[in-house]
Amino acid sequence: MTSRARTGEDRRVPSRVRAPLLQVSPVELANGSRFNPLAEVRIGTPRDVSDAQNMADMIVRTGEDSPQERYWQDAAASITTGMILHVCYGVSGERAGGVPR
Repeated sequence: MTSRARTGEDRRVPSRVRAPLLQVSPVELANGSRFNPLAEVRIGTPRDVSDAQNMADMIVRTGEDSPQERYWQDAAASITTGMILHVCYGVSGERAGGVPR
């Protein structure tokens, strides 16, 4: 994966045309951008379970389709969906593991 900043391509594009480059650094508190995927679950809507299921499928599915693997992947996706919803509907009134709404 090559970034535009490393190749110098971004420096040749005029600043009014250039999109801002974001540095994703989840461990640095002062610098960088962060993304919390749990904040994308639409809590309190009819889509909250399907959002959590889609996220769980992205985490769990391996691409193998044997009957034995399918059973364990379905079970793991169900448990992961429940964990995602549990975190998103936390008892503290905050959303997505400590991120306020």
